[in-house]
Amino acid sequence: MANALRGELSVKINNASVPALINMNAFRLLSDRFNITLAGIDEHLNDDPLNTIPKIVFCGMVNHCQRTGNPEGALPTFEQICAFVCEDETTFTQITNDVLATLAPDPASEGNAVAVPK
Repeated sequence: MANALRGELSVKINNASVPALINMNAFRLLSDRFNITLAGIDEHLNDDPLNTIPKIVFCGMVNHCQRTGNPEGALPTFEQICAFVCEDETTFTQITNDVLATLAPDPASEGNAVAVPK
């Protein structure tokens, strides 16, 4: 069974597509690294979306690295990720929509990522 509170996206950074896996572990990382609790995400998104969306994406990228066994140090810096996520309104809107889809999934959908095979 797929997890509805889960989504995958990628951000094009310097002509490379950097994957992010946004799931409960990504939100745990968000809480740990940026002191944004699961209960406080809505407030942060409403008050400061230009910082909150990149933080969620960054934590999704770190999460993807952890799951695939790749070093986190291979990721672009957080500020560089921000520069590309906030590149323009169209890019920011698309990434925001992808992130929000993981927070408020369609109840008829099983999510856009399946569980890792056993």
